[in-house]
Amino acid sequence: MLRVALLVLLCTAVAARAEEETVDWRDAAQCVGRVCGVRGTVALSESDGPTIRLYFDPQQRDVRVLLMHGWLVTWPRYDGETIVATGKVDRFRDHVEVIVLDPGSVTVLDPVPSPTPTAGPSPTPGEVEELREKVRELEQRLHELEGR
Repeated sequence: MLRVALLVLLCTAVAARAEEETVDWRDAAQCVGRVCGVRGTVALSESDGPTIRLYFDPQQRDVRVLLMHGWLVTWPRYDGETIVATGKVDRFRDHVEVIVLDPGSVTVLDPVPSPTPTAGPSPTPGEVEELREKVRELEQRLHELEGR
């Protein structure tokens, strides 16, 4: 019984520690060698057989998330999503990379709500054609006035 309580306490402490260690993708290098959550909006994804690489900046590719294909593992598309990818952060050549083995280690954050349009309803096709006709009449009248 005491062992189970200690195990639960240890797991809770590890989970709380992982939550504390979520950093912006630009600061991922400070987590090299540890398990860390890296937060950012996915700007580009590339697949090459055993991995899918997610980049937060398409020009600055020095930080990436590696999603590893595995037996019966299906990865959703994350393009345009703001995510927190939790995994071992390593340095490989010129890249800082978060290695993720399980889709459960990627959390999609709630999107920022889009502003709702304040304009009225869209015009019907008949109204659009009526407006086009008025524009043609005004253009014709303008040409007549310019010709004088």
